[in-house]
Amino acid sequence: MLRLLIGVLLGPLGGSLADRWRLRPTLVATNLLQILALAPLLVVDSERVWPVFIVVVAQGMISSVNDPASFALLPRLVSGERLIAANSAMSAGGSIARLIGAAAGGIALSAGGMPAVAVLDGATFAVGALAAGLMSAATNQSAIDEDSDDEPDTSIRSGLRTIRSLPGMAALLWVQTLAMVGFGIFPVVFIVFVNAPSATTALWLYLALFALTGFPNVATQVGTRSTAQVLSPPEVLGRLGGLMSASTALGMGIGSTAAGLLLEITGARTVFNGQVAILLACGAISVWFVARPIGRTEADRDKSVPAGTSGSTIG
Repeated sequence: MLRLLIGVLLGPLGGSLADRWRLRPTLVATNLLQILALAPLLVVDSERVWPVFIVVVAQGMISSVNDPASFALLPRLVSGERLIAANSAMSAGGSIARLIGAAAGGIALSAGGMPAVAVLDGATFAVGALAAGLMSAATNQSAIDEDSDDEPDTSIRSGLRTIRSLPGMAALLWVQTLAMVGFGIFPVVFIVFVNAPSATTALWLYLALFALTGFPNVATQVGTRSTAQVLSPPEVLGRLGGLMSASTALGMGIGSTAAGLLLEITGARTVFNGQVAILLACGAISVWFVARPIGRTEADRDKSVPAGTSGSTIG
């Protein structure tokens, strides 16, 4: 909950900083700072757990800048259909990394306690900093026009005005938030559902069902990120990424908390049905308030392009 709260409060601010600073140095610096943030873990033991909360807060603050910078960086490296493929690869890589990291962290904890976890985790951030430093020169610039004599407006308010003016973007953020509410509900209610099945107690079936739910979740996340990156002007990508991080944290917090409370007064089936209703609402909003406005904008742009020339389109 601390991590989610920091994401809600600092996500937009971190996005504003990501738009102002050079992206490659920002990613290098945030990865190195994450190593320093792990230091309190070195003094954690069975009688002194409180340093863990310091690490959670510190890492959340650093991630509030790192995540929007990563979001803004990808369109500088790839575009068009390759952007979707890149987001898909990053999503798959993140899932594999979490799977490996969970096992590696458990082994490290058993073998050497929290100091071993800190050293192992710090090594991964060191690799991240090195990889960020090796990226192309296109990532060594800020999103703003550095050649302009005018002072760039990288404020959160300015970013919000620009984002609201984009067709379908406000609705896309609503979809993001609602989808994360449903995503936050699912792990809580699924555990209850597995422990109180009405049809079968075969654990393999529930594990398979849980795994299958990952496919639409990944598709939704990839589609949302790619659409937002394509629609957004480069100078507000960081702020958009920060806003999306905040909406993700807000939705997850609401969903997981609401699921726990609702399960106390109703059954798992009712909460599951509520989650399904949320996802159906996401689909309806996406069709009517995201896809259709974008389609109308593309049609208007095509009409304005003189015959014999080619115009760029969105998405």
